Amino acid sequence: MTHEHSHSSQNGAWVGTDCRPAGVEIQSNEAYHSACPQKKSMFDIIAGTAGIVGLGLTVWTLIVAKQARTAAREARAAIRMDNAAEEFKKIAVIANEFLGHVEMDQVDSACVRARDLMAAMSVAAQRWKSLIPEDEVIAYDEAYAQIGVISRSLSTNGPPENAQQKQKLLKISHSVLETLGKRAGTLFSEVETRKD
Repeated sequence: MTHEHSHSSQNGAWVGTDCRPAGVEIQSNEAYHSACPQKKSMFDIIAGTAGIVGLGLTVWTLIVAKQARTAAREARAAIRMDNAAEEFKKIAVIANEFLGHVEMDQVDSACVRARDLMAAMSVAAQRWKSLIPEDEVIAYDEAYAQIGVISRSLSTNGPPENAQQKQKLLKISHSVLETLGKRAGTLFSEVETRKD
């Protein structure tokens, strides 16, 4: 004979796959679990395992999200540094052109390039302020001021009157070019280091 649940009872003891005594119907899951402590324990284990797995997945998701944010932040910083390096490189090119005009006593061209150089340096100083170390800020500001002095001297007095004056202007111009080239080189070096 086939029953929905196979069971038997001997003096009230539970026997078989169903915990109910023969002929007894259990109306609720709670009552069934109370009558079947072994099955209730199994359900508790399954529920507890699911909870642990869920917690593990949550922690893993948080870790992955944090790593993604860190990677994105580092990528933005690298792009920003690369852009800054390119801008300082362009400024150094303008400074080199300015130096060439001073060497050739091309006053008008030197004055035009001086204005371009000062404008570019001013913008870069504001835009990339956080990327200029404190020990270079003073040198950068001095270079900016020196370009202004040379520009005013050339526009007011024309070409240097003697070799000594010209040598002085060239020395200042070289110093400015060195300052700008150093900043660009340092930034490019840091970009390459980040890529490695």
